[in-house]
Amino acid sequence: AVVSTQSTGLQVATDIAKPAKPEDPIKIDLSEREEAVYGRKVTVELINNYLSLAEVEVWVANDDVFGEEKPTVVPTWENVAIKRPTKQSSTLGDYAANRATDNYPSKLNPSHGSCTHTNREAINYWEVDLQKEYFIDHIKVLGRNDNDHSAKRINGATLLVDGRTVGGFVYKRQNKPFVFPLNGLKGRVVRIVKTNDYLALCEVQVMVNHEFEPDESAVEPIKKKQPNLATSAKVSSSAAMFGGVAGLVTDGNVESNFFRGSCYFAGPAQNGNWVKLDLGKETKVGSVAVYPRLDYYAYEVIHGAEVRAGDHLCGAINYQAGKLFYQIDCDGTTASEITISKLGWLSFCEVVVHAA
Repeated sequence: AVVSTQSTGLQVATDIAKPAKPEDPIKIDLSEREEAVYGRKVTVELINNYLSLAEVEVWVANDDVFGEEKPTVVPTWENVAIKRPTKQSSTLGDYAANRATDNYPSKLNPSHGSCTHTNREAINYWEVDLQKEYFIDHIKVLGRNDNDHSAKRINGATLLVDGRTVGGFVYKRQNKPFVFPLNGLKGRVVRIVKTNDYLALCEVQVMVNHEFEPDESAVEPIKKKQPNLATSAKVSSSAAMFGGVAGLVTDGNVESNFFRGSCYFAGPAQNGNWVKLDLGKETKVGSVAVYPRLDYYAYEVIHGAEVRAGDHLCGAINYQAGKLFYQIDCDGTTASEITISKLGWLSFCEVVVHAA
């Protein structure tokens, strides 16, 4: 069972075990929590079984009872997806879309009544509308754990926020959650898409830190008012394949799913692969931002890529799962050309160059 206070949507106890003796009361002590719990409505929920209660007592501190004003707090961290409107492309049996936001993160077996499931179609998706925009810190997704064959079907799915790809699912083992750090990305609609296979989800948590205050450092390079020198650069590459031509890295589109047509791609070559941006004149280069692919093949096509301003090595990209962009400092190096190179596969989606 789950106990929650609905004035803040805060879940205060989960997986409440049966007492040793039937006559023993179940006590939930909230006095030791780091954040005090305030609320008006208390809910006890149990899925997939009968719920029978003989008595519920809610005890409060004296200062709450006799104080002139009742305190009101909002938890610092909140899962804003709980009980929000959901939908999915199709529904297999009674595995409805709202089960993924029912706040039962420990129920990962579909037979326990807390997982979604679509039919198998060309495009399968699940979606939650947060009902307003939030600065999202991270998204955590829990898949099914009843058997490995079914659990790994989520491999290759993509995560989108307001239509923008922000992550790809790489399955490793059962009971390992998928966590996508978004670091304050603003968004409202979260969607998970899987092509040509069933999509089953058991919990989707969209985590918000209410103390987060965006500042200039949180503004993406592509959105800064400073001129982007890449937009007027002449772009060339060592090679390209599957339509992923070099010119796509300066089209202003940061969509990070290669299969949506806005990313560069080249396969292994004897001397490695490179993309060059001719700035047209000598410029003091302050920084170069590279937007990586965030679909299933994210790691192998960007990790270790080197960024140069002229002959100066500004830095190398160290892959981090879910990172929306890599900003490399070039320390004001004077150069007329920016090069991004890598041995083996090379693929990324956008480049932003700012002068020092």
